[in-house]
Amino acid sequence: MEKLLGSETDLSLIKEMKANGEHEMIPVKDAFSPEVKLLGLYFSMHTCPPCREFTPLLAEIYNEVNEDSKQLEIVFLSGDKTPEKMTEYYVEDEMPWLAMPHKDPRFKACVKKYGVKGLPRLVMLRFKDGEILEENAHAALDKLGPVKIEEYLEKCN
Repeated sequence: MEKLLGSETDLSLIKEMKANGEHEMIPVKDAFSPEVKLLGLYFSMHTCPPCREFTPLLAEIYNEVNEDSKQLEIVFLSGDKTPEKMTEYYVEDEMPWLAMPHKDPRFKACVKKYGVKGLPRLVMLRFKDGEILEENAHAALDKLGPVKIEEYLEKCN
């Protein structure tokens, strides 16, 4: 994960966004709890109707899976044109996960690495080694919900 998200102390993720545009940042090295086994990279944007439809379902699944211990972490990678639109989307849809800062250089590297062309796109990775479990998990989660997450978690043991 360090190659993908960085490990230097100056590289951070957004832990929480507020409607007024303020962000609580967390260094990448401190962003993930030790229990995390599964990482989802969620490529999405405010003006994408399928994204706006999928995000509440994903948030529900995220909260359900992490109810007892945080095994799943998601990082939101926004394709929004402005940081204001990104913040608006994050806050309105009550995203409970981390986010990459708007226009962060790591965004383009992730888009290229995973061949992201359409949205929404959810790439599921085994956290310990970054192995791709599914490049487009959106459809599977839409259909199977938490059951599919359990399948991914089994591959993480």
